[in-house]
Amino acid sequence: MKNNSKDSAIVGMACIFPGAPDLAHYWHNLTQGVDSITDVPEERWQKEFYDPESTAVDRFYCKRGGFVDDYADFDALGFGVMPVAAQGAEPDQLLALQIAAHALSDAGYDTREFARERTGVILGRGNYIGAGMTRLEQHVRTAEQLVSCLKDLLPNLPSEELARVKTEFQSRIGNYGPDTAIGLVPNLTASRIANRLDLQGPAYTVDAACASSLLAVDQAVRDLHDGRADMMLAGGVHLSHDVAFWSVFCQLGALSRKQQICPFDQNADGILIGEGLGVIVLKRLADAIRDDDRIYAVIKGTGVSSDGREASLMMPSSGGQVQAVQQAWTRAGIDPASVGLIEAHGTGTPVGDTAELETLATVFGQANGAPRAVLGSVKSMIGHAMPAAGIAGIIKAALAVHQGVLLPSLHCKVPHPKLADTRFRVISEAEPWVCDGPRRAGVNAFGFGGINAHVVLESHGTALPEGFDLIPGADSEQTLEELLLLAATDTTALIEQLQAKLANQAPVVGSGPVRLALINPTQERLSKALSVVQKGASRRGRDGLWFAQEGLLAEGKLGFLFPGVEAGFEPRVQDLARWLGVEVHESLSPLDTELSDEQQLERTGMGVVTLARMLNQAFARLGIEAQVMAGHSIGEWSAMVESQMIPPEVASDFISSLAPGSLQVPGVVFVAAGAGVEKVAPHLEGLTEIAISHDNCPHQVIICGREESADVLISRLTENRILCQKLPFKSGFHSPLFSDFLKPHQDNLSTLTLQTPRVPLWSATTGTPYPSEASEIRTLAAEHLLKPVAFRQLIEAMYDDGVRAFVQLGCGSLTGFVSDTLRGQSHLSMSANVTQRSGLNQLQRVAAALFVEGMDADLSPLHKTERAPSLLRLSLGVPLVRLDTRLSGVSSPAAGNVASDPVVAEFQALMGDIECAGNEVYQAWKDSAQDTPSPTQGLSSPPVQQTVTYSVDSHPHLMDHCFFRQAAGSSSVAERYPVVPMTMTLQAMIDVALSMASPASVAVGMSAIRAYKWLAVWPQAEVEITSKLVGKGRIHVSVHGYAEGVVHVADSFESAPQVSEVALDNETEISITAEELYSDRWMFHGPAYQGVSELTAICDQGIRGSIITTSAPGALLDNAGQLFGFWVMQNTEINRLAMPVKVDSIVFYGPHPEVGEILECRVQVNHLAAREVRCDMVLHRHDTIWATISGWEDWRFETDERLWPLMRYPERHLYGEIAEQGYCMVRSNTRTAASLDYLSRRFLCEAERTQYDAVGERRQPAWLMGR
Repeated sequence: MKNNSKDSAIVGMACIFPGAPDLAHYWHNLTQGVDSITDVPEERWQKEFYDPESTAVDRFYCKRGGFVDDYADFDALGFGVMPVAAQGAEPDQLLALQIAAHALSDAGYDTREFARERTGVILGRGNYIGAGMTRLEQHVRTAEQLVSCLKDLLPNLPSEELARVKTEFQSRIGNYGPDTAIGLVPNLTASRIANRLDLQGPAYTVDAACASSLLAVDQAVRDLHDGRADMMLAGGVHLSHDVAFWSVFCQLGALSRKQQICPFDQNADGILIGEGLGVIVLKRLADAIRDDDRIYAVIKGTGVSSDGREASLMMPSSGGQVQAVQQAWTRAGIDPASVGLIEAHGTGTPVGDTAELETLATVFGQANGAPRAVLGSVKSMIGHAMPAAGIAGIIKAALAVHQGVLLPSLHCKVPHPKLADTRFRVISEAEPWVCDGPRRAGVNAFGFGGINAHVVLESHGTALPEGFDLIPGADSEQTLEELLLLAATDTTALIEQLQAKLANQAPVVGSGPVRLALINPTQERLSKALSVVQKGASRRGRDGLWFAQEGLLAEGKLGFLFPGVEAGFEPRVQDLARWLGVEVHESLSPLDTELSDEQQLERTGMGVVTLARMLNQAFARLGIEAQVMAGHSIGEWSAMVESQMIPPEVASDFISSLAPGSLQVPGVVFVAAGAGVEKVAPHLEGLTEIAISHDNCPHQVIICGREESADVLISRLTENRILCQKLPFKSGFHSPLFSDFLKPHQDNLSTLTLQTPRVPLWSATTGTPYPSEASEIRTLAAEHLLKPVAFRQLIEAMYDDGVRAFVQLGCGSLTGFVSDTLRGQSHLSMSANVTQRSGLNQLQRVAAALFVEGMDADLSPLHKTERAPSLLRLSLGVPLVRLDTRLSGVSSPAAGNVASDPVVAEFQALMGDIECAGNEVYQAWKDSAQDTPSPTQGLSSPPVQQTVTYSVDSHPHLMDHCFFRQAAGSSSVAERYPVVPMTMTLQAMIDVALSMASPASVAVGMSAIRAYKWLAVWPQAEVEITSKLVGKGRIHVSVHGYAEGVVHVADSFESAPQVSEVALDNETEISITAEELYSDRWMFHGPAYQGVSELTAICDQGIRGSIITTSAPGALLDNAGQLFGFWVMQNTEINRLAMPVKVDSIVFYGPHPEVGEILECRVQVNHLAAREVRCDMVLHRHDTIWATISGWEDWRFETDERLWPLMRYPERHLYGEIAEQGYCMVRSNTRTAASLDYLSRRFLCEAERTQYDAVGERRQPAWLMGR
């Protein structure tokens, strides 16, 4: 590698982009392929503007993009800017200043001296209207326009009223005056940086549309090598999501109607708008080496061109692009064939991607057998950042060459045909960058109107850096979230605090019993919190919000619960360990599939105890201490340690004494049953060496016994429709079968030092506190291993003793057991560690909940890093103004203009009387209407959000709704793939809607039901459900990402109509019985969903059958869907598997039938196509209709003659064909994503599935077929 005298070094970088508040997070997102595209925040533009069907200039068909609102914090006083001036200025001026300072700091020049008189700054910035200028426009023009329109419409409105309206309108926009005006001059974005950082070299902005950032870099490099400067800051900024800006791109048809930006994908249909800003620090390479600067990358060459007449202003030219790219590589003096990475312009527009691929083919040629270089576009992750797009690409490429990592690009599922003509490939996952020489990359930025730029980067040397302090740890994508804690003596004071926060003022936080905690307090979320407080009802964690007027701990106690061993132990502890300053114990690392069952049980047991110690340490750091402790199974050992019944100085020795093999009993299994003791115990009669070992809650017990007895029990339970399954570990704990293995534990206990616990410790054996005498403790601890875990009785007793908040110190099912046991009683039940979020984030939530419930603790360590007191959250958007002013004295235009003619005057007086009378009648009607409550009276129009967790522990019936039958003895729940039926989701929607309506309301129907994807529940799924009143008696419910629909509520059901016809035309008998529908595997469902009791008749247009109502939620309608699905199987040759995706409407004529009640179901098929099939259904009791269903639609999934028998009997059929020569041939055909997913789940175990997921979407088909 030879250095050129005109080479420049990138020695510092800083940025803010969607999903990335800083450089470290940006790098993490790049390596992990994080999609940071979201729906537009309410603070940027309101939902009124979104209408995908409209072509009006003020309506947009797209609502997704990249946004940085959560990172717009500016240290005003720290940079010498008065807060009032900062709030009125263009946000990009202020954030660009802050990012420039961060870039200098990253380069080390916040503390090192440098020649400020020879340092300049050039920024790419478009002349798009920003938030500051929009507010000024509203102050000056819109306010006057509002008054002018009111004058025209209401000519008699007094001038004082007009002035009052104008004043209120302007006050809602924000302050504007001489101190804010300077912050609105566009070119001062660079000048302010030079002023505040005392940079005395050139300082200006350039506007070259999307190429602005690279033009700034090009100019900065020229200034360095012309000798005009010794150090330059260059970059780009774009913080505009103004509605006028969106309107332009919608009118041009440039935005993606699919709401996804897919660079270089064959089906790409447009851009998504992003934003952000970035700055890099540049020096001449020789100077950087001399000054021992860290060098991210070397800029070898730049190129700039314009399209000229070759193309129109709207149509990019490959010829102009080729000129810029070739110019840069020529100046670099490097063979373009040595490129390893191209960070493309990659907008995801068909025309733009085509032109760019043609450019790459022309300049770089084809691979011709050589390894293909990588092509990517960060726009796939953050959207198109317009003038800042180029700097986003340069920072990405610089980090890639510095770290030796080829970075992924998203959403390129079907590569553009022209990609094959280049030497490049698109990757979906990061790869090591292996090459013989220096790592080289090119960055494209092609601006609107035909301005083109390209930059060539090269690594400084070939070695990788020994350390890189930007790389976040394993869980750092889940850093501390912003946490707002407020307390007051009454709700009025708390409301005032929230209003101050909404106004970007520091609230005066008081103390008192009325408390609120809010995760991520954005303006929108603060508004929702204010609404909750104003209503006064307690909120416990839904949507990250906790509120109570008096918490449960005002009088109640806090109890820590320590879980035992459960399947699926997957703790999240990386960031928690760093926060505590401890190492992660090996038992908390991902499961090792090479371990034996015995070793795995031992490791999990050690992990459970270790995690409990870590979490208790975390709570201790916050000053949160339990008043009571208890454990479940071996969790009682954890409780003995953490309560210090076992002294700290011997605790580690005690834990390590749990010898391998001491926990396992050969030939013994656990069986979990989804019912209480009262239902399960009778089925144990006559069985030997089996007993109930865990009474967990009213709807779950665990039985421990010999395998042969367990198998008989499972058969009995299944026959009686009680859900059950074998658990994946084998231990005789908590049963007499462990007696022969008890002695080693008794020996340990006999020599173990014991003392009075510092916190009362309760026994799950007796349901009472542990005794105080050491000998009695040893006896009870030994009995604990032989006697059942009476967890239900324990929780009831603790509640009776005053415990109101239960926190699980670990991950597991105890919170569900507590909630089931205490159903209907006020309590808090939370887990301190969950698989869905990082350890620190969950700790924040538990601490927030305890604060609101009345716990006084020091939660400052859980707040984000201390920020300067002057830090302001800048408002990047300009929401629509809402006025509270009500105009007084408004009457009809003629009222104040009395005619001189007495007849006309009398007529005017008469009309006035009529108007007044009309108003009185209308008001009287309103008052009477308010006296008669409607089913949805009292509902506010804002949506209500809540979080619901689904798992096989909380909803054990879902074990009977698993797609993939496994071999006998298989213990993997994941491989069975339990999912929530669409019809169970409908029941959840109904339950949510009824919770919003008046208590006497009933659900009389549903409409516009759509299901989008499977809701898989292993290990568990946490979903957001949003409900909103959309009309009288109509509530829209959305299960985010999975399904949505409208629930109709009323005071009572309509009268049930009589069945007009039952039989179908030309129907015939069905060749199989209802029992064979399940035993012959036409349906995959288990007992809880096996409700079809008779297959009555079938014909070309439909099917009839009988359904017995079971207890599983949604089972009745699911069984109706099974009849429809069976009709599809009987009447088609291919694509015989059909699953529900849509229902137009459902009408209920009565309450849900009781369990055991039998209904008749008539399915009338009215549409059969290659992809979808639709029908109408009637469910009736005898001659009376219970429900009618219109427009039930199933999608037909790809199932040919080879795949269909495999689905039913995988143990009998191969997917491949065994040839005579002894090899197996797999005919891949063209499989849809759904069928490929089916095949992978059908054939791959959990470990293989992990490998399959890791290879990336494009390589998965070949990997799967070659397995």
